[in-house]
Amino acid sequence: MSEGGDFEFEVETTIEFNELPDDKLFEKLDSIIIIPIPQEPNENSSYFCYGFENIYRCWSRDGDKYEYNRGTNFGERFLHSKDAYFRFTFIKGVKTAKIVYGNY
Repeated sequence: MSEGGDFEFEVETTIEFNELPDDKLFEKLDSIIIIPIPQEPNENSSYFCYGFENIYRCWSRDGDKYEYNRGTNFGERFLHSKDAYFRFTFIKGVKTAKIVYGNY
């Protein structure tokens, strides 16, 4: 982390689970994904994020692919800077996951 101000960067890595995540994890994620989007933003929420114009889910699903995606507009409290993003992607039945972290 630089103390001299923001700068653009992106780090991408692949991790491997020791064991495949079990079905209970995916059931929990499916439950989180269907929670209704709130009307008012809550910056402490792990389930919802808010951008410039709307609130969106941090967790999403496309078939067997699950993704946690978080950008931030509320300062360095959660990520490197107020222009940072974090994305965690994994696929049901696959032992690897991808993490992308960056600043724009």
